[in-house]
Amino acid sequence: MLIFINYSSEEVYEKYKHLLCNDPKETKNACKVMKEALIQLEYHATNIVDYGLYKIYYTDYVRFDNVKYQYNTNVEKKQYIFDDPNMYNKVINKYWDPDSDNFLYIGSVKRKIVRVYNPNLVMIQQRSRKWPWSREKYFYALAAKFEIDRYAPSFLKRMIRKALNNFFPQK
Repeated sequence: MLIFINYSSEEVYEKYKHLLCNDPKETKNACKVMKEALIQLEYHATNIVDYGLYKIYYTDYVRFDNVKYQYNTNVEKKQYIFDDPNMYNKVINKYWDPDSDNFLYIGSVKRKIVRVYNPNLVMIQQRSRKWPWSREKYFYALAAKFEIDRYAPSFLKRMIRKALNNFFPQK
């Protein structure tokens, strides 16, 4: 079920149109939940104070930061470093693909789209077993594709250049 990596959101929507949610109240609630999640995403993406370094994988250009909030909620923040800003969409599509090994859980899993709300919002079911003889565990996740800022890579490049000029002024 290779669906997102090679298709645009509209093509995925057309492919899974038969799973389209007909309940407008459910669709509205799903959109509301994802808008709230987007607010949290923006907060955690811009917040650097609360996080402590957890692990760095130099081969993948990934930095993991970890923080524990109230009620023992763990939040993991992954920062990706791009040498080429043109790789941005490729990486986003890689993690948007529910069949990717990097999607939510690595191991023996079965994933499928169970509901489609709009071209950029779907519900995914994931079933997994830790061991072949263990019980199957499952959960449902809303997956949304947002464009926060289409100019983010060039904006970040300008901000980095500005920060470097502040730290290392040219004479």
